Amino acid sequence: MTIPKEIVDKMKQVNSLMEEIDKWIEENIDLDGSKHNHRQWMTGDYKHPDWYQFTDKASGEEQFDGEYCDQWSVGESGDSFEGYYYYPTENGGYFYFQYWM
Repeated sequence: MTIPKEIVDKMKQVNSLMEEIDKWIEENIDLDGSKHNHRQWMTGDYKHPDWYQFTDKASGEEQFDGEYCDQWSVGESGDSFEGYYYYPTENGGYFYFQYWM
């Protein structure tokens, strides 16, 4: 599956809007070091990470239709997995997300 340009553009718009909202919250609400939904502690500060991640190059093994999966085993018994899954986009590059199971 290839993600259409229209959807990629909307994903990037969501990222931009969430960044704008987070900046407004930080400037107008006293968070007093607390965190709220969609903020993560990064480099000594709470930051809003992008909801949708993009990269120019996928990693891992090719699956089908140009999709890639970069997966590794976690946990004591080795039956849990996490990794990244990459979908090609019409814009070029890849949309990716982290998963765990």
